Amino acid sequence: MEFLYIIPISYLLGSIPFAYLFVKKHSGKDLRKEGTGNIGSMNSYDVTGKKWIGITVAICDCLKAILAMFLAWLIAGDYPISYVFASFFVILGHNYNVFLCFRGGRGLAPALGCFLLLNLFFPVVWGILWLIAYYFTKKDVHYSNAIATFVVPFFPFFIPYSFLKHFSVVFYFPETHLKIALVLVCFLVLSKHLTQIAKPILKYEKK
Repeated sequence: MEFLYIIPISYLLGSIPFAYLFVKKHSGKDLRKEGTGNIGSMNSYDVTGKKWIGITVAICDCLKAILAMFLAWLIAGDYPISYVFASFFVILGHNYNVFLCFRGGRGLAPALGCFLLLNLFFPVVWGILWLIAYYFTKKDVHYSNAIATFVVPFFPFFIPYSFLKHFSVVFYFPETHLKIALVLVCFLVLSKHLTQIAKPILKYEKK
C-alpha cells in the first residue's frame, strides 16, 4: 500500500509552479493574466522575452517529473504501477495546479521527464512527428504539439514490445503498464492543447 503515497507526493511536486515563480520574480507579472495565461515555459518566454527563463522553466518542469519517478521507486521499489501513478499525477498537478486555483501548464515538459526514464523511444518519435507536423501546419506550435501527442500512443499497439523494451534505460516497464502510462500522459497533454486550439474557434463563433 506504500505506493498510494505516490499520488499526493507526485501531484504536489507537479504543482510547483516554476513558470509562475520565475516570471513573478524577474518581471513582477502574474503569468495567469499575461499572454495565453498558460503556466508553462512557452508563455514564460513570450511574456518576458527572455529565452533563458523559458529554457530554465522547461528544465525545472522536466526535473520535477524525474524526481517524482525516482521517489516512486524509493517508496515502492521496482513496482511498475507506481510509475504509472507518478507519471499521471505529476502531470495532473502541473496542468491543474492546486496552488493556482487549478490553473496550470500543458504538461509537455513533465511528460518528457517521465518518458526519459520510462522509454526513450517515445520522446524521440514525438520529436520527429512534431517536426513533420510543424512543417505541414506552417509552423503552428499548438497544432504540432497536438498532432504529435495524438499519434504517439498508437505506436506501442503496432510495434513489438521486444523492440520497445530496448529503449527502457532506467526503469523496467512491462508492456501493459507502458501502454497505460503513455495513453494517460498523452491524454492529459492533448486535452490542454485541444482547449488552447479551440479558443480562437469559440471566439469566432461568438462573433
